[in-house]
Amino acid sequence: MRKVERPLISRDGTAFGYSYEAMAYKYPNKIMEPFILTLPVKPKKRTLYQHEGEEILFVIQGTMKFLHGNEEYVVNEGDCIYFDSGLPHWGESIGPAEVKCFMVIYNPTNGKERKA
Repeated sequence: MRKVERPLISRDGTAFGYSYEAMAYKYPNKIMEPFILTLPVKPKKRTLYQHEGEEILFVIQGTMKFLHGNEEYVVNEGDCIYFDSGLPHWGESIGPAEVKCFMVIYNPTNGKERKA
């Protein structure tokens, strides 16, 4: 998918300030959802996420604080985290610049019709 073809998606409008760039939205029945995630310097709202599946997140730019369950991590540019998204999780930019990440969400319930 070419860069100019990727839609920019905001999480629930401007309430969160996160933006997602869909990397493979045209692929049918996918079980993985790849995005470029941008976290603003000053988030408008902090929201915990929890859903079935797993995620991998690679920090392209900036530094973020990441909460997973009861654990908190500082994740720097070039760092990668892989986690169970069934546990509550959230991330926020820390430092002077927004954070950009390549993120892939795996949801085992997506794409089942393709496997039948």
